[in-house]
Amino acid sequence: MFNAASDWAACCVITIRRQRNGVPANGAQTETNQNLEGTLGYRVPLTTTFSLTGSVGIGEHWRQNPAAAFPYYVLRIGGDLDLNQTVTWNVVSFRYRDGFDPDDHYNTPQVATGFTYKLDGRSSISAKIMRNWREGDPSNTGVSLGFKQQF
Repeated sequence: MFNAASDWAACCVITIRRQRNGVPANGAQTETNQNLEGTLGYRVPLTTTFSLTGSVGIGEHWRQNPAAAFPYYVLRIGGDLDLNQTVTWNVVSFRYRDGFDPDDHYNTPQVATGFTYKLDGRSSISAKIMRNWREGDPSNTGVSLGFKQQF
């Protein structure tokens, strides 16, 4: 059941998000937010088709103003169901993310579901739909597309 080569995972992710603040007709400014995040995770197979995943990590969040950058931590847990050899339903995943300093106001949990398609033994593409909160209030719903290459 334990396979050190495939049950552990390390990841480094860079995300860049552009958002418009306000209504464009009112001369709104566009702001770029970026994260650099590193995580270490583990997969626990519960059956031949269902597994639990979890990861912990740290990251840096920055905006166009370099003085506004701050570090954060992130925890993730999820459940995956292999539908066949190439398609996995990422049934549910939960992310808890917050700044080390509560004054950064980065409490941004997320719930998501999606699918992963294995291209070969080391690469896959994924799609998910997610619901995000910020400081306890719903903030947005989004769709994410991804590519993963294992080394």
